Parts: sequence; C-alpha cells; structure tokens
Amino acid sequence: MPPLWLVDEYAALARAGRVTADLIGSRPLPGGTDSISVPRITTGSAVAVQATENNTIQETDLVTDSVSSDVTTIAGMEDVSVQLLEQSPIAFDQVIAGDLAADYARKFDQQILAGSGSSNQLNGILGSTGAGISGSNAVTYTATTPVASGLYPKVADAVQQVATGRFAPAQAIVMHPRRWAFLLASLDTSNRPLIVPSAGGPNNAMGLNGQVAAEAFVGTLQGLPVFVDPNITTTSGASTNEDRIIVFRPSDALLWEGTPKAEVFRETLSGALTVRFRLYCFAALIANRWPAGISVIKGTGLATPTF
Repeated sequence: MPPLWLVDEYAALARAGRVTADLIGSRPLPGGTDSISVPRITTGSAVAVQATENNTIQETDLVTDSVSSDVTTIAGMEDVSVQLLEQSPIAFDQVIAGDLAADYARKFDQQILAGSGSSNQLNGILGSTGAGISGSNAVTYTATTPVASGLYPKVADAVQQVATGRFAPAQAIVMHPRRWAFLLASLDTSNRPLIVPSAGGPNNAMGLNGQVAAEAFVGTLQGLPVFVDPNITTTSGASTNEDRIIVFRPSDALLWEGTPKAEVFRETLSGALTVRFRLYCFAALIANRWPAGISVIKGTGLATPTF
C-alpha cells in the first residue's frame, strides 16, 4: 500500500523565540533616521554644607554625554519555484513566510543579547564575547565542580551590585534553560531539591519552580523572576563551554523595532519561473543607558552542567 503523507501536519523547524527582547519590550522605531541618541548625565551637580553665613556655597556643573545606536537591518529572503507554490497541496507561501518570521525572532533576540556593536550589529547586553556591555557589573563564579550552593551567593552579589551602582533594584534574572535545569536538579545533603514547586508551600527554599517552560518565566530566585532564554550563549569562556546569567533592569534599556515587512516578488526572476520571498525589519537598542543596572555572571562554574 502507498504511504499516507500528512502534509498539513508538517514539522516546522524548531527555533528559539525572543524572550529577552520581549522582556525589555520594544517601542515603534521612528522614521527618517539611521541612528538614535539619548543624552545622559555623567557627573552631577552637588550641594554641601555652607561653612559659615555669607560664605561661598558649593558649585559643581553638570557633565553630559550621550549613548547611541545605529538602526540595524535584519533581513532574509528565499527563492521558490512557481511549480512548488502552485502545485503544492498546502499553502507553501505561508510555510516560507512563517519560517522567515521565526528566524527573524531568533536573530532579533540574539542581537539583543550578543550583538557586537560593530558591522551594523546592535550593542547587545552580553556582547559578542559574553563578557557584558561596557560598564556593566562582572561577577565571576569559578568552580571545577559547580554546585548550586556556590552559584547562589554569586546571584546575590549580582543583585547587590545593581542596587549599589544603579541605586534601583534588579527586576529580572535571565539564564539558559540548562542553567535553570542545573538548579532544579540540585539537592541538599538529605537529597531534597533546593528549588521546589511553588504550589508545595515551600519552607526555607532556595528558589521556587513556577512552571515548566523552554523559553519564558519559570520561577523565582532571591525574590526575582527567572526567565529562561535558549539564545543565551553556551560557548563563552576559555573552554568555549560556558553560559551566562544576566541580572538586570529591563526597564532601563530602550529598544526600538520597526514593523516587519514580508514581500513577494514574481517579476524579479520571472525568466526562470521563480518567486522571491523577502522579510526585513529595522531595529535599534540602547542597553547601556545605565550600564550599572546590568550584572553578568560568568566563569568556569557555568560550564556545561552534568546531571
């Protein structure tokens, strides 16, 4: 008997989404420009106690500079035969458009996290090396045999550095799914989990497991919501096997995103009966408005975990 093809149930290519980008939240990209700048104060004015009556009071002038972002273009295209489009038993144009859109979401999020700031890339939170954006707080966890109890104080250090340098609280923790799984798998000396389900009425728990998810909110750690993002690097460090943990204030970052444009061209390659699909979008990011509001945990303690 001939095989039955369930074409409508085709398996789309699995891709990571845009967790960190959506955590920051984008605003409409203004038109008519190829760069966006935001002024900031680097040295503030000052006051002091007047030594005596009629004595000169404190005078300190503001010093300012600016942070900026070029408008980046993220784009892709694909050429498809007319025969495939018109003779396919499914709407193959929708398959292509959906696949391009899925990869755009992934690449957009990767730019937010790891854009190098050069070659028209965004200046991402971690940068291309995973060391963190210039001016951010660096926290290093060094361990030959990593354990949750060793990582936990480093998270506290990352949180306090945001509070100390930014004078405002951290709002979220973002890590790779494998790092959250490492914490979920960690046990105390009585083989009890350190991260426990929030529904269990936890007592003296290190953290809470809110829900099972591949890329979304998953629980809390030290009072902060934890989000897992598969786009976080797992190839940083000297041995190219380290991931990173970000403790930051997403509300400090400014992210602009245009409206993604999906277009179809039948005339371009009409001599070969080929149709071109194209998707592109413009974006800009200023993650370093207050770099002290970002802490990046790195080090050998974040090498590939074992279970």
